[in-house]
Amino acid sequence: MKKKIVIHSKSKVIFLLILSMFLSMGITVKNDSPKIVYYEREIYTIHSGDNIWNLAEKIRNEDEDIRVVIDRIKEDNQLESALLQTGSKIVLNKKIER
Repeated sequence: MKKKIVIHSKSKVIFLLILSMFLSMGITVKNDSPKIVYYEREIYTIHSGDNIWNLAEKIRNEDEDIRVVIDRIKEDNQLESALLQTGSKIVLNKKIER
């Protein structure tokens, strides 16, 4: 003789809620793929009165921290300090949004 399992409607609702919670957690997708960053390169000649802060302001995007841009300029040009020599040429790499 077979036994019938009877699930009351309240139990069904609770079961379905728990099941849907577990399923929704498994469906969540996070995109951790690395983004490709593009830069526009400019060779710039330092003029009297130029400083690294103003040059960084000139090439930074709204979402970039000015300190990060200054560090990028220093790294791209192998500068140990933020002092710039009038007449020297430096590379300015502006991040391009895509």
